Amino acid sequence: MSFDDSHGETFLYELARDGRTTEVIGYLKRGTSPAVRKRAAELLGDFADHPDEQRRDEIVQELIAAIRHGDSEEVRSQAIDSLVRYGDDAIKRLIDRFSEFDATGAPRWLIAENLIEWLDDDRPEFRLVAAAGLEWFGDEGALPALVEAFTDPDPRVRRRAVRSCGAIGDDRVVEALADRLTDPDTRVEKEAASALGAIGTAKALDALIPAARSGDAEVRQIAIDQLGQYGALDPLPVLLSALEDQSGPIRRTAVVALIELFVQAPSDQSHEMRSTVADRLETLSPTDVVPELVDVVRESGRWAIRRNAVWLLGQFVDEADPEVQECLIHALDAEDETTAQLASTTLAELGGDGLEKRVLLFLQTVEEGSATWNRGQFVLDRLGTDPEIELVSTGVDYTYVSDPEDYTGPDRD
Repeated sequence: MSFDDSHGETFLYELARDGRTTEVIGYLKRGTSPAVRKRAAELLGDFADHPDEQRRDEIVQELIAAIRHGDSEEVRSQAIDSLVRYGDDAIKRLIDRFSEFDATGAPRWLIAENLIEWLDDDRPEFRLVAAAGLEWFGDEGALPALVEAFTDPDPRVRRRAVRSCGAIGDDRVVEALADRLTDPDTRVEKEAASALGAIGTAKALDALIPAARSGDAEVRQIAIDQLGQYGALDPLPVLLSALEDQSGPIRRTAVVALIELFVQAPSDQSHEMRSTVADRLETLSPTDVVPELVDVVRESGRWAIRRNAVWLLGQFVDEADPEVQECLIHALDAEDETTAQLASTTLAELGGDGLEKRVLLFLQTVEEGSATWNRGQFVLDRLGTDPEIELVSTGVDYTYVSDPEDYTGPDRD
């Protein structure tokens, strides 16, 4: 088999998708460019949960070989990232290859002590393995050495040290992590933003707010995403500002983060916070907000987010245009009952040119008498559609839902 670049990354992805790990390993070992070998190393990380233990063992062995003998720093760094996904035993095997003691049988504290010593080693590979290994074996005692590694001349070491501090999750490193938000290497900046979000305390999230205005789009997106867990209105100004970002993905992330603010808030504050967010959104242009809300309703994997996005559409839009109509009509068939009920209520309240026809066409695709059909008929009833096709004649008892909390109660997901 030829391992040149002619097939491209899509071919590598297809090999991984089909479980052809031996061939992916071949590209890791013999790919003709560092980019191909790096991509192969990345894809091999996806097999960490594979049921075949022998295959996992083979992949771990080849990743370790790439870390030890690879001729590209980017490939070695990616191989470490992938190896970490295989857990403690894989990291111990890697340490064994670099050390003079048997890590496989050593207690965790002894492994951590050796890794801390390696952070001062002259060889960057040792420092990199140490910073990565402390994500698994380190605790609060490793924090001073990891923070010192934040200024390592090798950005790969800085990045892994930052990640390990985020994994340990101690609030005392927040200021040091905040300093890395202006690291010369954007990969370190991104890792610092993620680490602050992982720590997740008010102090950590406060430190993250400036990163939401970073000049790097990926750093901004990570920061905005993490600020949604705040559970209070402190980051509201920066999130509202992000709704006018030039990047579509960032605007969408900002919408989700805004919704997360009141989803994560204490129950006795959630309603007030939701109303405040809705009021502040009204100061923005619909062209900045509505398309992103529509995307969230269609694509979010969390019902708590989707149902609140439906509610916000109802608060923000005066009359539904065709895009909003189609989005809400599709939501009539949502698996989550509250989302579907809110979509029905919102459609009935918003109206809009052509809505009646669109609902009638939709009803032709669903089973008559089903819950989805009844929701559509409710919309027609509220629009004043011909009584012969109204819900009134069916005698169905329809529940009117106008607020995301009408059904959610204490369970918001």
